[in-house]
Amino acid sequence: MNDAPDRDVVIFTEALQLPAGDRVGRYKLLQQVVEGGCGVVFMAEQEEPVRRRVAELIRVIKITEYCDQHSLATEQRLELFVHVCRAIQHGHQKGIMHRDIKLAIFCTAPAIRSTRSNLLCEVIGTATLVFGALAIASGANLSGPGWATGLGPLLVGLLVFAIGLSLGGPTGYAINPVRDLGPRLAHANLPIADKGGSDWSFSWIPVAGPIAGGLLGGLGLSSTLRMNRCSTHD
Repeated sequence: MNDAPDRDVVIFTEALQLPAGDRVGRYKLLQQVVEGGCGVVFMAEQEEPVRRRVAELIRVIKITEYCDQHSLATEQRLELFVHVCRAIQHGHQKGIMHRDIKLAIFCTAPAIRSTRSNLLCEVIGTATLVFGALAIASGANLSGPGWATGLGPLLVGLLVFAIGLSLGGPTGYAINPVRDLGPRLAHANLPIADKGGSDWSFSWIPVAGPIAGGLLGGLGLSSTLRMNRCSTHD
């Protein structure tokens, strides 16, 4: 057994506030490697009863950074993404699924955790959806039978698609409190093996953000229609 400290050990913990240098059982935390919705991964060393390798730390980069560094074209990026999807599918077929992927089936999670930015994205996205959907369905824009009846839902669907393309990355864009909270409660209560936590520290953002955004969107449209009527009468 090598007497040199083994610093390639990674342990998982649900405690999000542990600083480097703290100890968890027989392990000394050296540095935080990554933080996810279900916990934090630290590089650590086992100090007793023997120094032994528990798991090897393999440093990787984000897939987008890899694509940028190698100047991959769009087709090459899509091909690489397909390989990743096949690897995840293979794990699923073998009964192996990462806890974050299990959670992502049920609810949203931010790409980058920033309370202010995440909340702002949900507010703007929901306000845009409510304002646009109500404006599209208003009698001033679509009225009467015929092709206009089917055009409204199509335009709303395109609006949701556009919001997802522009604001979907930071939060996964719930833009509806029911869309996120209900499935998150299901994840928390269903007996799913090795599912991890339900990321309740983030759960309030896709609820409070859409509620605030919906109010702003509705008030904004109401004010716009009122000003439009006043200008028409004048």
